[in-house]
Amino acid sequence: MQCTTIPITLLSSIAFTSARPQTGPPVASCPVTAQMPECGVPCISAAAIEIGCTKYMDFECQCKNAAAMQAAVMPCVAQARGAALAPVVGQVANAICEQCVTKA
Repeated sequence: MQCTTIPITLLSSIAFTSARPQTGPPVASCPVTAQMPECGVPCISAAAIEIGCTKYMDFECQCKNAAAMQAAVMPCVAQARGAALAPVVGQVANAICEQCVTKA
């Protein structure tokens, strides 16, 4: 199964607390989200909820807990979508943390 890259977005005025991600144009303040492979999104969504982030697009929470996210996401992606996709998901996740999370 081929995986495509699609943008993901956060609804601007509605807190999104479900484990099901929304898709659409990239988050305006974080265009690198458009590089996330579509088939990695379910694993990221589940991992975010698993580690206690209240919203799927809560990048600050996910990046603050990067080790826990990686531990939950990578096996899921490798098992569900193939080992070749896991590094891509990891690289995009790292880029999101570097480019989209305000450093204190």
